[in-house]
Amino acid sequence: MQISIVLPVFSETSSLIKTVEEIKAVTPKQYFKEIVIIVSPKSTQESVDICKDLSQKDTGICCYIQQNNPGIGWAFREAFQKARGTHVIMMASDGETDPKAIPLMIQKMRETGCDIVAANRWVRGGGFQGYSFLKKILNFLFQRIIAVMYVSAIGDYTYAFRLYKMEALEGQAWQETRHPFLLESLLRPLKKGCTVQQVPAVWHSRTEGKSQNTFLQNFVYFRTAVKIYFER
Repeated sequence: MQISIVLPVFSETSSLIKTVEEIKAVTPKQYFKEIVIIVSPKSTQESVDICKDLSQKDTGICCYIQQNNPGIGWAFREAFQKARGTHVIMMASDGETDPKAIPLMIQKMRETGCDIVAANRWVRGGGFQGYSFLKKILNFLFQRIIAVMYVSAIGDYTYAFRLYKMEALEGQAWQETRHPFLLESLLRPLKKGCTVQQVPAVWHSRTEGKSQNTFLQNFVYFRTAVKIYFER
């Protein structure tokens, strides 16, 4: 198992540096392949400079400028193609995904041989820090609807913190280019028969920058789920 860890960057600076440091600290060295930073062409100059500096100081960090734009979906899709590992972790660079879950993901995949390990905020040991009550209720209802629709025991479909075997990502007909890709990137492999296990993780509110995921855009997730469901 050689893991490429993918980090999309838009306006992150100090949170990116902290995330990289924590990843390097908690990821077992025998499994670490690289960190792939994919930078939006609309990023601030400070963010771009930090990414370049990180990659120049550490041979285990690769930095690329996103070619297709806009959208975090494009960022992940491009980064998956750049990754050189046998496995890929998708996560955030703004502090919303806690690197402490990485060893749990690795252990779960080694124990079960599954294709994907998904972080779950809704199981014991997981949770939310800085999430509004209304958003939490809507998030829970959405997760339940998708679980029933796909007859699945997975409890968190939109938290973009997962460990994949590279084979689970290859050959997928990705269509989403923005935040609904976070849902698509689990539903398409699931529909193709990939096995999924879960580990608890805590979502942390970002400490800098502004999310590009607007409230109205969340309703597009339903369209994505329905569209994939009815595809052959």
